[in-house]
Amino acid sequence: MYLCFLVSSIQGSSHKLFLFILIDAYWKDLTSESVVLARVFVEHCVNIQDDRRLESASLPVVTAFAFHVQEAYNDLLSVLEDIETAKMLHAGLEGEPENEELEEELAKREVIMGELLRLALKLDYGDEIGRRKVFSVVSKFSCYRLCRGLMLS
Repeated sequence: MYLCFLVSSIQGSSHKLFLFILIDAYWKDLTSESVVLARVFVEHCVNIQDDRRLESASLPVVTAFAFHVQEAYNDLLSVLEDIETAKMLHAGLEGEPENEELEEELAKREVIMGELLRLALKLDYGDEIGRRKVFSVVSKFSCYRLCRGLMLS
């Protein structure tokens, strides 16, 4: 899923070197844990101004990242539709059915979406096409109450 190498301190140096490479497959099957890891890594590199390490991590270009965000958003909508379908199927029946699995999946998808949006804040938007694509994808989110809450948090 990803490559990460940690080398212990170099003779007398208190700094630890590590190489973190996010290969393309990393972005295709995101989990809440993997997207948090990617966001924290990017934020760390931005905070310590380590552009070299950030560039070597092979982050997707902004245009490709926008497509990954769109895919995560579609997954979130799919889970929301599944929940609504389950509610309609059980409408009028005594007792509310427990959809713990769907609710858990929704929580995971919300975390993934929120973390991708937080990560998007740290990307380089020098690519005009990528910037427009991200803007287009994110503007679609504002139509949905759930995602509007995710963007604000």
